[in-house]
Amino acid sequence: MPSKKTVAIVDLGSLSVRLKIFQITRGQAPKEVESLRRFFAVGAETYRFGEISEGRLSDLCEILSGFVIKMKEYKISEAICVA
Repeated sequence: MPSKKTVAIVDLGSLSVRLKIFQITRGQAPKEVESLRRFFAVGAETYRFGEISEGRLSDLCEILSGFVIKMKEYKISEAICVA
């Protein structure tokens, strides 16, 4: 019987933050089982000021907290994050 694992990927882009959940089965291509996307325009502020404001960081924390809730539904305790 093939070994299965469920993994989460968080992608922080300049216009949005995405959570993708995949089921990995040995010998098969990863299968996307859920995807969430939240608008989060951080690029312009970062390029202009060289940093992310406290307010935007607070917004990001709220988004990520929602992603954690979704990950718990799949019993995922860790995510791979890319930016």
